[in-house]
This record gives sequence, structure tokens and C-alpha cells, in this order.
Amino acid sequence: MNGVAVAAMTELGGLQARSQAALAGSAAVTAGNALGPVVSGFLGELAAYPTRLPFALHAILVFPGIVGLWLIGNKGKPASGKIRIRWPSVPRAIRPALYTAAGTSFISWSIMSLVTAILPAYLPDIVGESSLIASGVGLALVLGLSAWAQIRSGRYPLLANLTVGYLLLATGLAVLLGAAAAKSPALLALSAVMLGLGHGPCYARSLRYVNESVPDAYRAQAVSIYYGVTYMGVSLPILGLGIVAQRLGLLPAICLFAGATVGLMAWSLHRWRRHLA
Repeated sequence: MNGVAVAAMTELGGLQARSQAALAGSAAVTAGNALGPVVSGFLGELAAYPTRLPFALHAILVFPGIVGLWLIGNKGKPASGKIRIRWPSVPRAIRPALYTAAGTSFISWSIMSLVTAILPAYLPDIVGESSLIASGVGLALVLGLSAWAQIRSGRYPLLANLTVGYLLLATGLAVLLGAAAAKSPALLALSAVMLGLGHGPCYARSLRYVNESVPDAYRAQAVSIYYGVTYMGVSLPILGLGIVAQRLGLLPAICLFAGATVGLMAWSLHRWRRHLA
């Protein structure tokens, strides 16, 4: 859905809308992910039917989106022949750049997935009490800073954004480990700030690069591949973390996760430097 949405926004806005469409798509996804935990946290702690009302509200919010799509209409030509599901595919010449950009999104969202998984678990131990609202606000802080950083990232070159983003992500992971070991609320807040600010430019600028560099005929398929790799980053590393945590414990598992992720960042930055040289 995200891949089609970004491609559609580009088509509706014309050639000048490529960077704006990518920014709007990435920021909207991140802002939605930030608002969801906050709303659910307040409803789950303060409202009636705490296990049902958040899901009902999210389901209801789908309908304004459907109405909006219906009002926009379709500027493209209707597809001919039978509608069928097919695997997205792009020309071989596009693949190296596409896979490099998708790899950046994989890395940044795997770290965000780690944060959203462990922050609610760590927060009661560090702060001293369990609160759905506090967990939701903590997650919103990380994602909200990411959305803000995405908006600001357009002012700076691509490679500078990625370098700073990776440095912030790597340092934020180290601070997160320190917060878990020392049970320090201050270190936890600092890690949230650094991870959010690092995630934003890596995600937004890699998506913008794909949206700007891929030819019109292949953009929808390229962005679909990009988001497919992104969601693998959301799901697969955190599953591996859980398996390792069952055998070694959570803190050693996070240490291994951080080490592997930092290695991937170094490899990814090397790929970007070669590609942009």
C-alpha cells in the first residue's frame, strides 16, 4: 500500500513532485506510527474497554482514507486485461541503486523495530512503574523526532544525511545498552532522541532517492520492492533477537544485534560512497 501511495502521489503531482511525494509518504508513515501508540496508550489506561476501543478507533479511521481516495479519482488509464497479482520487477541496471537504498531502510527500520519492542519492557524497570501512557509517549518521542528529522533532511546532501544518520543510530544503540545496564532514565531519553534523529534522514532520503532516480514506468514496482525490504527489516531481525534472547538473555541479544547492525551500516555506507562517486 505504501509503495503504490508514493507512486500515485508522484503521478498526481507531476515531475516536480518526486521529492515531495517521497517526503510526504515517509513522514506520514512515521507520524502515524508515532500517534498510534499515544492514542492507544491513553485509551488503554483511561477509557472503558481498554483492549477493544483502540482497535475499534483504528478501524474507524480507515473510512476517511477510503473517502479521500474516492474523491481524488484516477488520472491514469484503466488497466487492460485481467487483474492479477505479480511480483514487482525492475531492469537490471536499476537494481544496485535500488537495493542499496532499500538496505538503508532495512537497517533503520530494524533498529526502530527494536526500540518499539523493548522500550515498553525496559521502561517499568528504569522508571519504576508500568504505564501504557508512558510507553506510548516514549515511542511517540522516537518516531516524532524521526518525522521532524525527515522534514529537515531535504536541506542537506544525500551522503551527508546518511553518514550523520548512521552515526546517530550507532551511538543511540550504545547509549540504549548503557541505559539498560545502568537503569538510567536520562540515558534512555538520550538514546530515544538519538535513534529518532538518526532514523529520520536514513529512511526519508533513501526513499526520496528511489523516487527521484527510477524511471516513471518502473517507479511503482521499485517503491514496492523498497517497502518489501523495509518490512522485512521491521520483522525478521526482531524475530532473530527474540530467539537469541531466549537462549542468552535480552541484554546479550541486544549487544549482538547492535554489533551486527553497526557492521551493516558500515557496509551500506561503503556501498553508497561507491554508487555516488
